[in-house]
Amino acid sequence: MLYSKTAQYSIQAILYIATNQQENQNILVKDIAKDLELPASFLSKILQTLSKQGFLKSTKGPTGGFAMSDKGREATLDDIVHVIDGEFDYEQCILGFKPCEDDTACPMHNEWKRIREEIKTLVKKKTIEQLAYEMSPEARALLTPDIIKK
Repeated sequence: MLYSKTAQYSIQAILYIATNQQENQNILVKDIAKDLELPASFLSKILQTLSKQGFLKSTKGPTGGFAMSDKGREATLDDIVHVIDGEFDYEQCILGFKPCEDDTACPMHNEWKRIREEIKTLVKKKTIEQLAYEMSPEARALLTPDIIKK
């Protein structure tokens, strides 16, 4: 696993909101939690963090919930992970050796160095809005309530 569970839940939830939000409609934490099978109280804290950082809009009351903000739509996966987990260390050794650099390389160093650069480019390349738009029907089914578990 590349990211913590918290970061994974954050990514899943923001993609869920980006995929399912109707115009001028908020999405409830309980609905996201139910559809993605995530713990509601933990997810609520994650969404509050994303809201405080400006990636989501939060509204209280009977029509309350969460909605995408412009910042959230333009964010990348790396932006989301950075807010939740802090700066991701793309230089870390896949085998956990320290130091693992060109002159003190582990057996996987050269191949992993190439792969981690590809990962770094990948997570910084597309916005949440682009990812939501480009999702395949199979992937979208993971985030669409009326298709899940039928």
